Amino acid sequence: MVTDLASQRNIKEVGVFLEGEIRKAKKLEDTSADKDKGAEVKAVAAAPSSTNEYRYLLIKCVNQITQLYPETIPMMICPLMESFLMFEKKGSMASLETVIFIREVIEVYPEHRQTILEKLFGFIDEIKNHLVLRVAIWIIGEYSISQSEVDQAFDSIKRNIGTLPIFVENKEEDSKPAEIEDTPKTITKTIILPDGSYGTETIVLDDPSKANAQNLSEDHIPLRKALKNADDDFLASCISISLTKMVVKCKKNLNIKKFNTMSMESALIICALLKNHKKSIDMNNT
Repeated sequence: MVTDLASQRNIKEVGVFLEGEIRKAKKLEDTSADKDKGAEVKAVAAAPSSTNEYRYLLIKCVNQITQLYPETIPMMICPLMESFLMFEKKGSMASLETVIFIREVIEVYPEHRQTILEKLFGFIDEIKNHLVLRVAIWIIGEYSISQSEVDQAFDSIKRNIGTLPIFVENKEEDSKPAEIEDTPKTITKTIILPDGSYGTETIVLDDPSKANAQNLSEDHIPLRKALKNADDDFLASCISISLTKMVVKCKKNLNIKKFNTMSMESALIICALLKNHKKSIDMNNT
């Protein structure tokens, strides 16, 4: 009904109304979550019978409005991304529909590309659904053009993958030689002490226990968690393809120093993804 009544005269008011409804729909998810925990929540009866269905209708309505009145895109796209991209299970279809809508907008209206990309660079840290992550990573890999955008896109993916390797083997199942490898690697060198005499100093080059602790501390990152737990080979493929696109664009931008660094780091990440995939296959076969 809102879509049918929208016109050039009242489109700003319609946009403000839809923006408010989008933010309300996000709060409805928080309210239902509190209700599940036994919290006392007021005015729940006023909520739609199906929150997910209501979100889907909102996205459909926003899609139709922005097609008729493209000037409303800046007003609609930001609250939609802030409210609907982060769902994991409940409302995951709303998150997927939102990121597909974003992909359509960035393709049809390139003037909004920079704003959308800047938002996505930060939102990747919070996107929990692996299907939504797949589309979001494809978007930033495909539409990042300038060197600044490529750098931000690469950093956002690298940051969310975390420390390599992605999958840490269980040391309890390893043999005795593996336990030897678990000891820190050190070197000892001779130094001159303040009083002029000679002494020795031991430097720790590599401490596997600290590396493993850091690796485990990053398992809460949504993208890393999805790579380790979700049976989704397409996510790893999408990351590899997007990284390759960024390396090629870096070379086209004639930034040789960045190209060399990004090529090496991308190769390491892709190798880690392949190793993680092989480990997943071995675990499924046992």
